[in-house]
Amino acid sequence: MRKLKILIVGFGFMGQTHAGNILQDSEAELVGIVDCNPPDERLRVIRGNTDSVSICSDDVAEIPHYTDMTEAFEKAKADACIIALPTKLHFPAVMNALEHRLHVMVEKPFAIREEECRIMVNAAKKAGKILAVGYVMRHSPEALRLREYIQKKTLGELKFMMLKRIAGMPDWGDWVKPEFIRESGGALFDLMSHDVDFVRFALGEPEDVSAEPLAGEWFGSNLISVALHYPRCRVLLQGGFVTPSGYPFRKGYDAWFENGTLQSFGSRSCRLIRGSDVLPEKMDEACNSYFEELHGFVKAILDGDMSGICPGEDASKTIALCHKIAEKIHI
Repeated sequence: MRKLKILIVGFGFMGQTHAGNILQDSEAELVGIVDCNPPDERLRVIRGNTDSVSICSDDVAEIPHYTDMTEAFEKAKADACIIALPTKLHFPAVMNALEHRLHVMVEKPFAIREEECRIMVNAAKKAGKILAVGYVMRHSPEALRLREYIQKKTLGELKFMMLKRIAGMPDWGDWVKPEFIRESGGALFDLMSHDVDFVRFALGEPEDVSAEPLAGEWFGSNLISVALHYPRCRVLLQGGFVTPSGYPFRKGYDAWFENGTLQSFGSRSCRLIRGSDVLPEKMDEACNSYFEELHGFVKAILDGDMSGICPGEDASKTIALCHKIAEKIHI
């Protein structure tokens, strides 16, 4: 069986997450890591979202390490790469990879500038390569259950939905630099675009956007509170980075339908509320959303099955909606 040969570009916490999942995928092979620092050093010092996969120095000890991206593209004989760099570096890295005839998955947000999104999408089409963006909420069991209930109208029409995603401002790595936060897109593009993308994935494009100004007055652009308007329902998005840095991360949703409510209060958990009955929904506790995202990318390239990726063209629409939100909240 042919394995897809993949390079990781950027070995921060998301690069480590993707590398660990490549090592677990029987249809993929990790053929190189690109980072300015040695992988074992990065594994010692990086903090963040590493609990979804187990990876240690021994796992990558024999994986070729490159400090130069172009050299890696030329020498590693890869079929594809995953770009897990800071947002401001997405555009040049993706363009470099496409010029070297590689399929690409790039971490969210796709880019901050809409023009860069358009250029990357067109470059991928011209190269005949797949360009995917890492909006992992499209693979989360609790989110997929909600989308299923919406589209199948299991509980009737959706009337109102609230999604929350809140975290303390990171106090490690480049996050301590205000310019890095700005270049990442801040709370809206870097964090809340997960929820913006999912709402589009579940409901399509909204008719309009309205904003709650008080959130901005208290927290500047670090806290977002907006409503997306649909013909028969409203969707409220709230969240962002709030102080202090130790503020516990939490996410979830409440979705009110004609005949019941679906509620989620974390990963792989949701419950159905009908009248006085509160019923837990069965979830696959072993599901690793990041693995499913990675495997969807692999299957798209090996089998032509595009159902498991967020294409760059679709991610561009998420960025466009984020800009529409930004106009409403004046950031």
